[in-house]
Amino acid sequence: MSELKYKIAKNYYHPRRYGKMLLYQIGRTHCGSGTVIAEHPQRNYIEFTVATGGKATNTTDGIAVPLVKGDIYVSFPGDFHAIISDVDDPLKYDFLTVYTEDIDLLRGLDEVMERYHDADARVIRSEHIAILVSDAISEMNSEGEYTEKVMEAIIGQILVYTVRELKSQGHTDRVDGVSDADIICFGIMKYIDKHIYTMKSLRELCSVTNYNYNYLSNLFKKTTGSTLREYYRNRRLEAALLMIGSGENTVTEAAELLGYSSVYSFSTAFKNKYGTSPTSAKKK
Repeated sequence: MSELKYKIAKNYYHPRRYGKMLLYQIGRTHCGSGTVIAEHPQRNYIEFTVATGGKATNTTDGIAVPLVKGDIYVSFPGDFHAIISDVDDPLKYDFLTVYTEDIDLLRGLDEVMERYHDADARVIRSEHIAILVSDAISEMNSEGEYTEKVMEAIIGQILVYTVRELKSQGHTDRVDGVSDADIICFGIMKYIDKHIYTMKSLRELCSVTNYNYNYLSNLFKKTTGSTLREYYRNRRLEAALLMIGSGENTVTEAAELLGYSSVYSFSTAFKNKYGTSPTSAKKK
């Protein structure tokens, strides 16, 4: 496995704020032959991978999507994401990880994240977005007067163009042979995946679906063979394993980010699923 040939990056555990826009990560990477960006969880933010050269395979939740020069892959909150660079034509890419507190933009983003949840539905080609991401990298490498205003404008434009691009691709709401129960349960899973870092209770699903909890719980069990609590618990612990394994987070940070009441309750749940403690898993 080849190492990265070149990388410039700025990472912010606590995001940089530019008005209502939040910046978590930004940079430029040139992969080596067959470089693997290991699978990692997307937290409560949106990440753009802008292929500026070469080829790669992007995987999201185990689904592989090819990337070539000019492609922009949009990762959503809750995704499990990895990149495998091509051996003969290594990937070069810019990346930007952001979110927003602008209510109007959030509505648009929530709509496209709901409609384009499938991993292979999120590749867009937009010179506007590619140029804006490159401009953002340049601005962050030479911060100066009015950088805050420049970054607020750039991030806002990127998110607006993203909503427009995804909506313009069209979408079929219904697939033949798919039952109403399947659609409801798939919507539940998408909601949990997207809000894995912010959900306080599974009863949030009631206000989202307009069904009472007992109905949703019974429907989910009957349709999927798993309970709602099992699905939610497994998704949280899968995210925890990637967070700890990547070395980017301590056990305490993982427990806090995933909403556990204490490190003890997190460690107990982790050991019950994986047969080892989070600390031991981190060392391995």
